[in-house]
Amino acid sequence: MRLSAFIRANQRLSARARRKLSTPGVLGERYLERISALMHEQRPEVVVDVGGGRSCRFAADRPTGVGTRIVAVDAAADELALNKEVDETIVADASRGLPFESNSVELIVSRMTIEHLPDVETFVRESARVLRPGGCCVYLFAGRNAPYALVNRILPPRLASRLIHVLRPGSEGVYGFRAYYDRCSPRAIERLLRDSGFDDVGLEVDYEQAPYFDFFVPLYVVAALYDAVVRGLDLRNLAALILVCAQKPERTANATPARLPA
Repeated sequence: MRLSAFIRANQRLSARARRKLSTPGVLGERYLERISALMHEQRPEVVVDVGGGRSCRFAADRPTGVGTRIVAVDAAADELALNKEVDETIVADASRGLPFESNSVELIVSRMTIEHLPDVETFVRESARVLRPGGCCVYLFAGRNAPYALVNRILPPRLASRLIHVLRPGSEGVYGFRAYYDRCSPRAIERLLRDSGFDDVGLEVDYEQAPYFDFFVPLYVVAALYDAVVRGLDLRNLAALILVCAQKPERTANATPARLPA
């Protein structure tokens, strides 16, 4: 009880410090904006949410008059059982393949999932396979070189998970899953996407990772100052979050490819 009270007090103080020291990240909002724009511009029949888990944040924003189906794919059957916002759920490990026919999906999205896949190359190549020509993927994921990711990589997985649940009460089922950070840097993911056949790749980064250290104010302040420095120097390889949007080429010779929304 004393530890929980100590953590809550530090989190409140860190929240106050954040207003002065940090620039709150916006990539989570940008992720949803990208998906909304693509759904309304391209009006897809099928959207696949990889790592869909227990909820779908963009389900209510699907375009009307199209019958867009959202399919959530996740390795955790218990999480998918709670998801009532999508049209279909499939239990599958995305790092081993996607359970869809080739050229059958218009949009593949993934939020904070890629870092938990042991084989991102297979996932990206599978995305290219199942997407229809002109189809798009939108991935938001953690960068492997941010301080919190480095700590997560150094600690044994079970210990890292227990620490997260202790230091962030109520995080069970949200944080603490094993992370591999395979290809989780701007340079590596862009190269992989292009090697997999995507010809229009847009990439954004965010540097804020200090909130992971809000359980202890002095540590939070140091982390926030670090974020400010790497942001000011635009050291993209040290990004805390990465948002990537990529498009599979149109195969019709005379077709004009649809462009990704800005």
